Amino acid sequence: MKFSERGAAMLAALAFLIIVSGITALMFTSTLSEIRHTGDDLAIVQALTLARGGINLGGRILQDAVRDELQVLTLREANTVERFPFGSALQISDPKPSANSVITDLNDVLTDLQARIDALLCSETLTLVNAQKVSVRVYVTAEACNDPLPTNATIKLPTARYISGQPRTYAVPFVLVANAEVGSSYKRSIAIQGEYQFTLGGGKFSQYAHFTNKRRESLWFTSDTIYDGRVHTNETFNLAYRPWFGAKVTSAGCTSVESAFDANGKPTTRCTSTMPGVNFHSDSAFRSADDIGDPPQSSNGQDKPQFIQGVDWKADYVPLPHDSLEQKLKAEAKGLKRDGDFYSLTLYAGDASGNYLSKDHNGDWQPAASHQYIELCKTVSSCERFRYGDNHKLYKQADDGTWPDSPELLEEDDFNGLIYINGKVERFKGPGRNPPDSEDSADAPPALAAFATLTVVPVNDVRITGDLTYEDPPCSGVLSREEDGAITRPSCDNLNTKNVLGVFSPEGNVIVGNKHDVDTTLNAPDNVTIHGSYMTAKGMFVTENLRNVWSARGDINVLGGIIQNEEGTTGRFQNGAIVDGYGMNITFDGRMALDYAPPYFPGTSPSDVQGIFVYSFGQREQVF
Repeated sequence: MKFSERGAAMLAALAFLIIVSGITALMFTSTLSEIRHTGDDLAIVQALTLARGGINLGGRILQDAVRDELQVLTLREANTVERFPFGSALQISDPKPSANSVITDLNDVLTDLQARIDALLCSETLTLVNAQKVSVRVYVTAEACNDPLPTNATIKLPTARYISGQPRTYAVPFVLVANAEVGSSYKRSIAIQGEYQFTLGGGKFSQYAHFTNKRRESLWFTSDTIYDGRVHTNETFNLAYRPWFGAKVTSAGCTSVESAFDANGKPTTRCTSTMPGVNFHSDSAFRSADDIGDPPQSSNGQDKPQFIQGVDWKADYVPLPHDSLEQKLKAEAKGLKRDGDFYSLTLYAGDASGNYLSKDHNGDWQPAASHQYIELCKTVSSCERFRYGDNHKLYKQADDGTWPDSPELLEEDDFNGLIYINGKVERFKGPGRNPPDSEDSADAPPALAAFATLTVVPVNDVRITGDLTYEDPPCSGVLSREEDGAITRPSCDNLNTKNVLGVFSPEGNVIVGNKHDVDTTLNAPDNVTIHGSYMTAKGMFVTENLRNVWSARGDINVLGGIIQNEEGTTGRFQNGAIVDGYGMNITFDGRMALDYAPPYFPGTSPSDVQGIFVYSFGQREQVF
């Protein structure tokens, strides 16, 4: 081989060695880099895993501790007087509160909730082995643990909102952020957006035109019975002839109850057995719900009740409230609370001089009331007199008849509309009719001013001895049955009026005064008219002194509703006509179907959070 050939071979071999050496060096360098990247990837995965673990931890906290805190705060801050627990509508007839009013009302809830969440989480940073750390932050406001919501977060925090109607459902948005670190160089953050949806439960008992817990075998709904609002009994109905029901009718058919406790540990009752059905007057036996027929009527066709919007014979049992503790506490705080029995309680709308309203030539009450007056008398001559205007500042009249400059309550407190009497009221009335011998309740000046909202809570019996009417009623006219059997309904086109009255006796009866020969001040007038919702938890709504004297008193005309533990007797009938006492006409106040109610009127179930649901809408990994 020539030298030139050997040189070329050597150069080729050298080149090969150089290439191999380069590849080897490159492979070694790449291996070292991969080793380093593997360490980086491991740390990144560890940080991401820790962040996800933090999210899981935060989810548990949202489901448990934070949920419990939210329930406490919503119960504390919810408005139990107005139609909506949070937020307000411009008009009673509006289907939902304004968005801004919901945000404003829930602001205190969110501020306090954030503070309680921070107390749980701010000082809790988990430190694991090898300098691994994870922390969790929950934002229901723009700042948590003094840290603002990360500006680079792709998930934003919306405002609180109202969702839907019955039961009242609201949403409280949140952002859950979990931050994780492995060493000082490897960090990962995960954020979740979601919201709490919570329902505040229980409508008010004022939603009923007529409610009974227990029936009496001797009492019957007859042709003289006409109701245009919701009617319910926890047991079964007694029906005779042609009673008329213009709204939904429900019957639970309960035959046995027992004492129990509700979700908050408060005493209540529950139904343990049922036998749904109805008793028709002309039938000799109880008719089960499956054997009533459609339309419902007695076997011989003599009893034909009219259910305009239908009837449910197997409805849920609705327990009555156990006590009036809530009303007592609220009256002690910002209402009127008095102990003992009272000779009289008189309500009236008046001018600044204390005069009743009077009718003008058009029959309208004039002038518009500037004050709501409340007169409480221990005896016929020993009285306290209070009044308030549309600013709801309550004043007590001085002994010399003047009105002081300072309100009865604290300057910053508005009167909440509660009058709590730890005793009985012998005479409950509005102004007398003018002239006094009038048989027309339209001649009685109004008891409640157009701006007045009142709930009267006599613990024991209260006797109605006069008309109790609104200055600005939601309805005009009287629900009545004509001679041909047709039903005439009043016109109810003023549903945005504010005046409303509730009467709740937790221990006694609501009595309509009748047949007191010696003291006629204990008698209600003929065709007495009472506006408002009247409720007894353990007693009945009843006309007193019914006996075989056969004195028909006309009708008790109700604009609102009657809620009672046991069905009371208001009159006696023969052949479907009242011959003693009063007939009963109830015109339902349509505002009550919109959840408007007298202040602090009892609810059909505990007015608390019925359910809280946590929803998550998305997860994002953040860079920081």
